[in-house]
Amino acid sequence: MYTQHTHTHTYTHTSQFYGLWTKADADLNDLRLYMVMELCSNGSLQDYIGKPGTTIAQKLSWACDVSDGICYLHTRTPCVVHRDIKPGNVVISESGCAKLVDFGLSKTVSASNGPLTTMVGTVAYMAPELMGDDAGA
Repeated sequence: MYTQHTHTHTYTHTSQFYGLWTKADADLNDLRLYMVMELCSNGSLQDYIGKPGTTIAQKLSWACDVSDGICYLHTRTPCVVHRDIKPGNVVISESGCAKLVDFGLSKTVSASNGPLTTMVGTVAYMAPELMGDDAGA
């Protein structure tokens, strides 16, 4: 048995989310959840960072794309904070645009639960202020 839940958005710098599907798994006596998202078959930004032939102009364009994606998330109501932005979580679309993916650590922030100070994400890409003595407070 398949169950489909759909929702779409059309913002350019975050991956297109098409929907959720659930399927009963009789072997495991469990329900499986599948997310269906836009295919960005050009790989991640990690694949392009040191690639010969990638121009400074292209890298700057990708940086602007990521910045636009972050701006989009931060202007939602409630605000969405990604919390794990790194080259491996940015994919390159068919048109060459950089898009944010992997929202597994993301969190919404409102007046009742902000600011976020918990140390989560990939250490090498974390904000320095999260590394202080009072981090996680």
